[in-house]
Amino acid sequence: MTDITLAPQAVEDILLTGDLSKLTPQQRVVFYQKTCERVGLDPLAQPFDYLRLNGSLILYANKGCAEQLRRKHNISIHTPTTELIGDIYQATVGVSMSDGRTDADIGTVDV
Repeated sequence: MTDITLAPQAVEDILLTGDLSKLTPQQRVVFYQKTCERVGLDPLAQPFDYLRLNGSLILYANKGCAEQLRRKHNISIHTPTTELIGDIYQATVGVSMSDGRTDADIGTVDV
């Protein structure tokens, strides 16, 4: 893999804000590949998207990223539950790992 040389301002932007806009296309590709390598993802499966947010260009972990990480770390998803509470639609999902750890999250949207 090619070493990348970054201007100090670009490094600061990446570290503090995640802004990749000051990188050249070649530097972004190398950064993308190194990020995938660091967390054990297949870059050819495109686990990240570039997203422009508030003027910054950032890496956004997409559904493919979540699926790769879930398989890699043996995370099981439990059947989600949904509920309409007045004008709020709520979804709850739980996950568990092979070591017994569990977690849950709730998402809501105003309908």
